Amino acid sequence: MANFPSSPSAGHKVTLGSTVYEYTGVAWKAKGSVPSSPAWSSSPEEASLDGHAAFKKQSAPSATADYAKIYSRLDDSADTLFHFNDNLVDSSGNGNNGSIGGGTPTYAVSTAGGSRNNATCGKAIFFDGNDFATFPDPGIGTGDFTAEFFVNFQNSPNSGLNYIWGYANNTTQGPGLFQIYRYNTVWYVLVWDHTLGTPAYSAPMSFDDTGNSEALTTNTWYHIAIVRKGANLSFYKDGDRKVHLINHPVPYIIGGVETWSLGRIGMLSAHYANDIYMDEFYLSKEARYSGATYEVPTAPYVVKTNLYAMDSLGNEIKLTP
Repeated sequence: MANFPSSPSAGHKVTLGSTVYEYTGVAWKAKGSVPSSPAWSSSPEEASLDGHAAFKKQSAPSATADYAKIYSRLDDSADTLFHFNDNLVDSSGNGNNGSIGGGTPTYAVSTAGGSRNNATCGKAIFFDGNDFATFPDPGIGTGDFTAEFFVNFQNSPNSGLNYIWGYANNTTQGPGLFQIYRYNTVWYVLVWDHTLGTPAYSAPMSFDDTGNSEALTTNTWYHIAIVRKGANLSFYKDGDRKVHLINHPVPYIIGGVETWSLGRIGMLSAHYANDIYMDEFYLSKEARYSGATYEVPTAPYVVKTNLYAMDSLGNEIKLTP
């Protein structure tokens, strides 16, 4: 037959026009048309490629085979994430597990969520004023960050001092100081301002609830977020930006080499949280929020892993939505 090999072996294929022929060992048989838009095969034709599952692109037999390796990658900015589901396991995947620093924090069913006490987020941790937990320094320095969490006050949220969490060097309250607490009706985000004298404390993002007709109530969940993006600082409560400092002149150092504390504002000072629940503590080295509002989480944070394919030319395609 014209244009066919004179001594073919079984399985040999030849394309004439748009038709593919295969030699059966006895005769040539038409096997169908070459697809105009080659599709990915549904099963691997090669076992692996560079240690990854590999799939060969179906095309005309004379075309060069093209391969894609399939792999997963963590696509989330979380550096530290605590769900507090009866433990202090870091769910970010970074291994920043917490430890009991003193006392015995307890856990209870959490009702944190955007629908105000009706959603369920597994468990929450409870600090009674005599206990606290610690976790490793995330290495924020002067970079962007987001620190967010749910908090629920069981006693007098509008009077007295209530130290929620923070960082303070073990030997001196100096650079790196970062503490979140309430004094009467005011939220304070305390930092160390090296441009001041000594002591160099500063609370640029303080917010007075009562002064803004937003007094807190007991046994109610509030979502708090502190964000730095470049030289801009923001304090959010329940998804609304309450303080926004644009082009703030001081690049505060956040954290250092010591551990951070939950239920206490640092390892140096014996200042504890008094009867509070905390849930969904999320710390990121990215500015997760930049607008005037954000949607308060209604479910536990999920660190997302996506699936990708990369072809032989190095082009990456995201496969998961």
